[in-house]
Amino acid sequence: MRHDIERLTQLSQFQHHMEQAIPVQVYDRDRHIDIGYITHYDEHFVEVGSVLFNRACHYFISRPGY
Repeated sequence: MRHDIERLTQLSQFQHHMEQAIPVQVYDRDRHIDIGYITHYDEHFVEVGSVLFNRACHYFISRPGY
C-alpha cells in the first residue's frame, strides 16, 4: 500500500468523510472490496452504500476526487 494514502481509523475521520461526501475505498487485507460513500458508522461498523463492514475485519482508505 502507498504511504501517502489516508487510512481512516478515528471516528472523527469517518464523520468528516460522511459529512463532506468524500468516497472511501474498502479493503479486506490487501484485497479491494468496495468503493463508495459512508452512510453510517459507529465504533464497530461502517456502512458504505447499503453494505455494513466490520471495522475489525476491514480497513478504509480516503479517495477524494474519485
